[in-house]
Amino acid sequence: MLSSSKASSDSVFATNNSSANTSSSATAAAPACKPCCACPDTRTVRDECVITYGEESAKCQDLIKAHQDCMRSMGFNI
Repeated sequence: MLSSSKASSDSVFATNNSSANTSSSATAAAPACKPCCACPDTRTVRDECVITYGEESAKCQDLIKAHQDCMRSMGFNI
């Protein structure tokens, strides 16, 4: 039984290892920074508007869209 358990572990490792290889190739096209560090200028203005007027406010919609556009230009899929 011990040998079948080991074989099962090895196949799980092989599966996890192959998916790790797939994700590393996808990471090559990933953005250069974390989302929290991207577009600080548009994020700050957007956050201030949302805190002051609320996310659904018409005053904030252009700022929200500008931040989304900036994030997309940095390579984030939002």
